[in-house]
Amino acid sequence: MSVACHVALALLLAASGLVACYEPIPPSQRIWANEVTSSAGLWPEVRDAVDFDPDTSFDRNGSLTVQSTGESMFLLFVIDRASFDGKALANSLISYQAHLRTRGLEGQALIHLGVRMSDGETHGAKPGEETPPLEGDADWVLQEANLLLEPGEVPEAIFLMLEVTGTGQVWIDNMRVLTTPVS
Repeated sequence: MSVACHVALALLLAASGLVACYEPIPPSQRIWANEVTSSAGLWPEVRDAVDFDPDTSFDRNGSLTVQSTGESMFLLFVIDRASFDGKALANSLISYQAHLRTRGLEGQALIHLGVRMSDGETHGAKPGEETPPLEGDADWVLQEANLLLEPGEVPEAIFLMLEVTGTGQVWIDNMRVLTTPVS
């Protein structure tokens, strides 16, 4: 048997061993989504600061926009326990995804995910290093914030926020919250 045949056989055996050990990642399930076609459902306390812009959009349905005058955290949406099964979310990865765009931003913009547990404790997450905050003029970018819930951690509410540190305009569109079970 030639050296090339030995190498091919070794690679085939190694690949078949890897396939036998492979466990597929469970699919994500959508908990909540807002394609932003209006300002409906927006947290009441931010309605004076966050507007609906029908002309600027990632998906051509409109978006929410903020004209920031300084450092601000905007609580956009609260998803309460009536909208999801909290026990089913224990031991899972919760992900908040949204598309953001900026113009003239002298500072940064990024999303935040907050989760209040049944014991009253609150956990939060923002995008990791692989998704840097937006600055200056940026076209639509998908940001994702992930939070791992341990076994027994049962969420009561999920908070979706936008943080802006500086002045400028920020748009946010096509928001969703996903869950992925952790084995």
